[in-house]
Amino acid sequence: MIKELPSFIEVPEIDQKELIEIFQRGEIREIRHFVLGPPGTNIDQAARKWTKENNLFHRSKFVYCETPEKEIEEAKKIKDDKVFPVFWTCAVYYKLYKVFFENPDIASFLIVYSMRLNRMQFCTREEKAKEIKNGIPSHWKIAAHQSPAPLLNSLKCKVLLTTSNSKAAEICAQGRVDACITTEKARQLYGLVKIHEFGSPMMVFFAGTTRHGIEILKKLKVF
Repeated sequence: MIKELPSFIEVPEIDQKELIEIFQRGEIREIRHFVLGPPGTNIDQAARKWTKENNLFHRSKFVYCETPEKEIEEAKKIKDDKVFPVFWTCAVYYKLYKVFFENPDIASFLIVYSMRLNRMQFCTREEKAKEIKNGIPSHWKIAAHQSPAPLLNSLKCKVLLTTSNSKAAEICAQGRVDACITTEKARQLYGLVKIHEFGSPMMVFFAGTTRHGIEILKKLKVF
């Protein structure tokens, strides 16, 4: 072993049923979920749906972060032995490989969860929708997270890259761009008009934890 080089944290196998049983025990007061914000992102919705399905919503707290990298940074600050840190990512996050290899001290894939995306769509403000006749105006500026941005490849419009689908909706609602790619939830939150729906394909989401989280599991003798 060369001390200047990192080693991946040891994460013994544990199935979801066993993990849920641990989370439901009294030794863990709170499961703190760090999710991509603002509200309405697919990652946010996946985290909330998973907690409800596993009867953990009542002891879960959700913290919105600007990027998955910021999620990990904030999760690493948790030192309370009764608070279990969890950060959520998505299989199509365009920098997921960097998240994994730049943080060998985390367990990136403690939980794997599948869910349909929340009706990904192309939206605009009501007054802008009137400008659309035979197609999307080429002078429009469109906000989109970098992951779904390729859905706009057939257009000649300028694309403004954002930190999340919900952020794209927020920017559009503020009038900073003409349209955006976002989720149905975010469209409703920001009062936008749907122009085109891309669909709701199945997606894989991941919930990871920090070294602190793994140490909590060790203290609870799950290994």
